[in-house]
Amino acid sequence: LLAVFSAQKFNRESRMEMLRAPARFREFSSSRGKGRNRDVRRCAGTSVESGVFEKKYNVAHAAYIHVPFCRRRCFYCDFAVSIVGDNKSRWEKEHYKYLDLLLQEIKATPREYASKLKTIFFGGGTPSLAPPDFIKEVIAALRSRYGIEDDAEISMEMDPGTFNLEKLKGFIDAGVTRVSLGVQVFDEDRLSAIGRAHSLKDVYDAVGTLERAGVENFSLDLISGLPNQTIASWEETVRTAIQQNPAHISTYDLMIEQSTAFERRGLRPGEPPLPSEEDTMAMYRLAQQLLTDAGYKHYELSNYAKPGFECAHNRVYWENQPFLGLGMGAASYLKDKRFTRPRRLVEYEEFVHTLTEATKDNEDGWSNVLRMDDKPWSEENWSTDEQEDINREKLTDVIMLGLRLAEGIDLQEIKDNFGAEIVTKILKGVENEISKGQVIVEPPSSFHKEDYAEPRRLRLADPEGFLVSSDVISTIFASI
Repeated sequence: LLAVFSAQKFNRESRMEMLRAPARFREFSSSRGKGRNRDVRRCAGTSVESGVFEKKYNVAHAAYIHVPFCRRRCFYCDFAVSIVGDNKSRWEKEHYKYLDLLLQEIKATPREYASKLKTIFFGGGTPSLAPPDFIKEVIAALRSRYGIEDDAEISMEMDPGTFNLEKLKGFIDAGVTRVSLGVQVFDEDRLSAIGRAHSLKDVYDAVGTLERAGVENFSLDLISGLPNQTIASWEETVRTAIQQNPAHISTYDLMIEQSTAFERRGLRPGEPPLPSEEDTMAMYRLAQQLLTDAGYKHYELSNYAKPGFECAHNRVYWENQPFLGLGMGAASYLKDKRFTRPRRLVEYEEFVHTLTEATKDNEDGWSNVLRMDDKPWSEENWSTDEQEDINREKLTDVIMLGLRLAEGIDLQEIKDNFGAEIVTKILKGVENEISKGQVIVEPPSSFHKEDYAEPRRLRLADPEGFLVSSDVISTIFASI
């Protein structure tokens, strides 16, 4: 259903996007939730001019911090997590051990890569299992190393049942300004069916706690397409979410990933007990209608926000800007290169120790460590050094990421950086989708002009264009 990157997390905001995506995007989901086009960017065969795509910033102003610990692994989960059970004393012990590794990595990462952070995102895992002092120390280390803007958006993922009012106030005092609450569904049976650790009562208690703490800027994450979920039950979930009055709502379609409990049980998209393809599409349309009618702007493929409450951090990914990732399984996009840290805790620990030793006397040791051939983090972690390949990847990134946004892609910018011929090919490639109303070119008065390289914007119609986003993007890639 949703054209999203299969990153190392599915159901939460930052993972849904690029935060923890591998060095190269592994796969793009089909527009109808069935088969996916593996590594579609490599198949583009694009030839682009030699100019380098201009970024808003030369260094990262966004940082993602991965906190990998979870009470249990949900049945759809293939993320980089470490299971700690329900023993709260173990939670604290594991987090402080991990904190030492994070602080070492921050200290060893050169200052030249990030400056004056505008957004910070704590994702996981379940960051709300951490003690507030953990969050406080990480923020302090980032401020000391790179600086943090006074009005920075500092988001934190939280799960119902993992925090009370006192703990939440501790997170706020530490600097958290935005909460992403992993609800998934307002349905007790569905929560149990997907292996979530919380109950429906926990959800309502968590929302109440956010309200008592005065947290206005909070998001609810929802999943459609769950086992035995009906259109009626999904409608009830969306309506109930709206009643909680969050500033932001994310709606994702269930994906069956390899090596998950659902995959081992033989679940297949479109086949019982999962909803049919037609029903999942109806669920997407229904959510779009209900949420926009309630005053939420559908600003991105899977995300809705009240005015002024779009997630600034995730826009960094969608706008293809540099970002710094820290922690187990986290990815960075720095100086035109993507790098993914080890997904297993023991290997991440080895990575940090190697990095610390290599950068004791020379910060250049940082890049040397990332290129070590005999280490578990070396395989395909760096994108190519060839300028032609770098430019091609920039173009495909701009298209894939930009078309997630309601405003789409800026064809003038593409023309300036990659050449008028590319714009011509893009527009020629989607003529059929334009005629169907799935793709919109602005201004519309220029649709029938012969000069297809004339600069304009291109975006997907909401919701019908978003529903076929993978098909549209694949068509564009085939054209360029």
